[in-house]
Amino acid sequence: MSEFKLISPKNNSSFDPIKKTVRRYLNEQKKALSVFDQRFLIGFDQGIDPLYCTRRNKRDSKPKPVFFTFEYEGEENVFILEVLSEDKTFFKRYEFEGHRYKVYDLLPGKKYFWKVISSSDQSETFSFSLKEGPRFIYTPAMFNIRDCGNKTTLDGRYMKPGLLYRGIEPVPRKYVCSTGRADSGIVHRQTMHKRDLPYLEDLGVKLDLDLRGPIESNNIVSSAFPSKNEKVDYLRTSIAPYNEFLKTDDEEANEVKRKVIEAIANADEKPVYLHCWGGADRTGTIAFIIEGLLGLPLTELVYDYELTSFVGNITRCKPFDSNDYAWREHSNFHWMISLLLEYRKENETTQETLTRWCVDELGLDVKVIDKLKKTFLK
Repeated sequence: MSEFKLISPKNNSSFDPIKKTVRRYLNEQKKALSVFDQRFLIGFDQGIDPLYCTRRNKRDSKPKPVFFTFEYEGEENVFILEVLSEDKTFFKRYEFEGHRYKVYDLLPGKKYFWKVISSSDQSETFSFSLKEGPRFIYTPAMFNIRDCGNKTTLDGRYMKPGLLYRGIEPVPRKYVCSTGRADSGIVHRQTMHKRDLPYLEDLGVKLDLDLRGPIESNNIVSSAFPSKNEKVDYLRTSIAPYNEFLKTDDEEANEVKRKVIEAIANADEKPVYLHCWGGADRTGTIAFIIEGLLGLPLTELVYDYELTSFVGNITRCKPFDSNDYAWREHSNFHWMISLLLEYRKENETTQETLTRWCVDELGLDVKVIDKLKKTFLK
């Protein structure tokens, strides 16, 4: 007879890893967008209230942990926790001391099986499920990090997790940005601390894809992002966001944009950490393009952009039907969508519109888009 007694998560239970404020926003957003045809770029001019998507505590951008607790009658105090998803896309073993352990890195929307093992015994296996939602990445000090994967496209394909992460700039030491412009003298504070490193290492990132300019990034030439094994490669590709990104009259800028998409298409070989300064505007623009090319629903594209509002920065939301100056001033997202609406052909899906723009206007090789799909979808 086993000396273990599993306590939580209870067998066949359900747990929500998303903070309550964010969950309320997601529920309301899906209701609002459900009246629109998810295949097409329509409805953006009809007004969608951002609801809960306002200034929030940075902790809202972090997931809630799953606490694994149990009783053990033996004398051992070192155990191994095994967690396996039903679809076998997630499996990890955690070694720890004591009778309680918390896990942050599970994939939402999946059923899991768990058991605890000692050197001479193992527990029975319990199951539990996580509610669907975006996969926020936990680190003690950094914030606004999300996995772009673990989502479903309109045609039912699965976007693999662990290949593309988006987030804030990883800064190990603060510095002052001296550009000679209006933003000269802005302090880029330390965002990445020693206690964050084990969590970041677990992501398996191999490419730091930096969308900042040279001066803004303090003229760095290598990545500070941690890795367990080989050093993380560094690629700086300075871009402009939103409607500026859609302008294609500058071939040098076009080449940079193509390079960004090509780098992400190769994430199966080099998982990517995509960032600008705050992980909002430039990062949000690239995430929108990539996820749109992969065929994610319009709902996903919109709330993935707006979720950045929960980290305490300027609200990232659409300015529709709003007299709030901050929304109008800082939501060039609307401009980008308006340009895509103008470019869209009748009955063309969001994916088709973005694919045609990338190939015909940006000059992206269609093979890169095919590789992007092969890398991320199954």
